[in-house]
Amino acid sequence: MKKYLRIFLAFVLLLTVSVPTSYLPNAVQRVSASSLQEVNLPSSEEETIDQSVKSLFASHEKVELRLGESTNVRIFSDSYSNSGDVTQEVSWTPKKKGIVSIKDGQFSATAIGSTLVTVQYGEQELKIPVQVSPNQENLEIKASENEGSAILSWENVDATSYTVKRGESKRKYEVLAVDLKKNTFSDDTVRPGTTYYYRVEANLSNGDSVVSKPVKIKMNKGQNDFTLETDSTRLDLQVGESKSVEIIARFTDGTTRDVSTKIKWKVEDESIVSITTEKIEAMNAGKTRIIGFYNQKEIQLEVSVGTDESIHLSAQQENEEIQLTWSEWSENSKYIVQRRVGNEDFEQITDELWATNYKDTSLQKGATHEYRIIGLGTDGSQTLSNVTTVQIHQDEPTLIPSLHNVALDVGGEKQVTVELQNPDGTMKDVTNEALWKVKDEAIISVSNGKITAHAEGTTLISVYYEDKMVDIEIDVTDPQEGIDLDVTPTMNGNVLRWNTEDKITSYSVKMRSSNSQSYEELISKLTETSYVDHSIDRNFDESRYYVVTGMTETGEMIISNEVEITSQKNALNSVLPEEIKPLITPGPVEDTIGASGYNWYSITLQENHTLSVFTPDLQGRGTSKDIYSDPNQPSLAYTTKNTLTYTPKTTGTYYIKIKGNSGQKITISAGDGSSFEQAYAIVFDKDDKKSIGKFSSPGNIVSTLLRS
Repeated sequence: MKKYLRIFLAFVLLLTVSVPTSYLPNAVQRVSASSLQEVNLPSSEEETIDQSVKSLFASHEKVELRLGESTNVRIFSDSYSNSGDVTQEVSWTPKKKGIVSIKDGQFSATAIGSTLVTVQYGEQELKIPVQVSPNQENLEIKASENEGSAILSWENVDATSYTVKRGESKRKYEVLAVDLKKNTFSDDTVRPGTTYYYRVEANLSNGDSVVSKPVKIKMNKGQNDFTLETDSTRLDLQVGESKSVEIIARFTDGTTRDVSTKIKWKVEDESIVSITTEKIEAMNAGKTRIIGFYNQKEIQLEVSVGTDESIHLSAQQENEEIQLTWSEWSENSKYIVQRRVGNEDFEQITDELWATNYKDTSLQKGATHEYRIIGLGTDGSQTLSNVTTVQIHQDEPTLIPSLHNVALDVGGEKQVTVELQNPDGTMKDVTNEALWKVKDEAIISVSNGKITAHAEGTTLISVYYEDKMVDIEIDVTDPQEGIDLDVTPTMNGNVLRWNTEDKITSYSVKMRSSNSQSYEELISKLTETSYVDHSIDRNFDESRYYVVTGMTETGEMIISNEVEITSQKNALNSVLPEEIKPLITPGPVEDTIGASGYNWYSITLQENHTLSVFTPDLQGRGTSKDIYSDPNQPSLAYTTKNTLTYTPKTTGTYYIKIKGNSGQKITISAGDGSSFEQAYAIVFDKDDKKSIGKFSSPGNIVSTLLRS
């Protein structure tokens, strides 16, 4: 019986395992969550989906069009349910009206300019920048002629600046002007009867540029024919005197134009006069010539600079020596003789003399010798004599070049002539007959005296004619090094000064600190050659480094030397007490610039009593004079000229710093500010002697000033 029972149970178990559950009534089907998803069975509870838009995005991040162009922009939405093109459903709102019109996503440029378009869809929005630029048809130039100049004008196309180019054919153009802000330009450098082509390039704010189609203009024959005139072609000046020069362009049709400020000047001897667009300043006694250039024309002026002729000098050649004699200036005066040979600078050839005559025996045959006398008064005052000239002849013919030393920029040219001087003084031009040999042809080339500079450096030209030979020294510099910057700390800020270059149209001043390698632009588009940085902090720890960049008419950038101004929290001048010498008044004091390139002097000054310090042989580039109440404080006054003048506000000890070339001999006179004939002296009202103040000098040296 048990045997049958076991067989029955096994059959029931086998039936349970083999029959599918779907055939079993009331059976429960268990599936995993993953299985449920695979079979895609409906959930017993419907899930709620957020239909809101997450973000918008456009087919264009930025729209840039030329005036009159169109483009289509599509807008897409990104939502939780789906993503799609919603261009037809959004709203479009330009910030500025009239620049672009929009319809169903089509952007059409209607005006030059920029704007921002806001796209709105539901609660979401995005912004699309739009820039509309001009094209050649919009940048149309008009050219006309007025008083011999070509006048250009064009539509304002919302540019940051314009560049004007000119050519005598349509294929080759030269740059006339850069960084123009106005949409007009006057070309005064045209020639009569010549045809010119002009193009204007508009520099847009987005970095792009648009170049116009060329415009053609033919200048009338003779209308630009004119002459340059002035009241007198000879100027007589005294040392220290300055004078304005008016230059008039007189045209053949009877019209005139004042071109005084447009003249570019060249001075043959810059030691005698300096000149700007406004005035001529007489610096030293002598004669020179200045040449003014304007619109292919030139005008020459002879300049004679004299003194009050307190001393009158005369010279006479006797065999192989020159006898100089001069009038006495004042009792017990001393004199110094200066000489200039050829195109060289004046140099001192004697010590101080009591006599009023001198015989010069060290002559150079065939050369021009110029002499002048410096008078030294017992009170420290000085004066200059007239300049007298002697031409030294020689026994046999000699070659005389028009220039013994030639300085050029890379790419520059200079014509030099050579004459054969006969013993009787007659001259013969042998420039084209002579043989010209260059020592280093990589630096220059020469053809019949015309020198062309190719590379920076120094070399020598040897000129041969028959059995005669003469050398000409050549110095070629890179015009990239044409700006010489000097910076002086003062109480009002750091004063920057630099030389001017005719080809530079504007300057920029840049500065960096010792903690940075990149420069910050302090100011740009300067036309002056000086600038004061008022942003200094007297307690700053870092040094400051300055450079000046110049932009030429052709767009070339020229960079100056870098000048470091040390931290003013530390000492502005590193000077030891033993390096400071007392400045003897009235002088003159002869001294030599030390190895550091600076000399320091101390002097006691009285309140409101002006001091003048005169160094006749120390002025110009690379030299300076500063005065300090404390060498560890900024300079109170500064000059690169031969005279430093200062009026102290308080009585005390002051320090004078004189800069020059190491080893350079100098003469210093310190006198009353009203006249060098009066020595500087401190005057007190009372006769009693008592201390009126103590003044600290470097190294805690204390000097006491007594009433006397």
